[in-house]
Amino acid sequence: MLGDRIPLQYSLCRERDAAKVASLAVKLWRDADHEELKREFETLVKTEDNIIFTAYFQNEMIAFAHCAIRHEYVEGAHSDDVGYLEAVYVEEQFRNLGIASYLMEYCENWARSKGCKQFASDCEINNSASVALHRKYGFAESARLVHFIKDN
Repeated sequence: MLGDRIPLQYSLCRERDAAKVASLAVKLWRDADHEELKREFETLVKTEDNIIFTAYFQNEMIAFAHCAIRHEYVEGAHSDDVGYLEAVYVEEQFRNLGIASYLMEYCENWARSKGCKQFASDCEINNSASVALHRKYGFAESARLVHFIKDN
């Protein structure tokens, strides 16, 4: 993997890093508000059940992965507490270098250290790059959902 041949630094996100994570996250969730995400990430990093790992290249944050421990039902899971990959994002010019895999591995190891027996995630059905990444990382598809809504 090229990701282990370029000088990257991986670290835990701290409250002071929330704005940088939010700047990446709005590229992932285009309808999201930067300030709202910043506040959410500032809150998440202070909790026991969430962690955000980041990757830096030349002191610039280029990627992040957010993992949570979900205590509620998780589609396809058979255990109570499940590590859940909530998001992973890598700047376009750094993709296909193994960075997302490293971040996902950090997340999975963290979830395992918290006692989780399973690691889950989701993505949009039409996001073929994300589906491929999940499969490459060893995820098995557990379900496909179609959500419906009707105005009254």
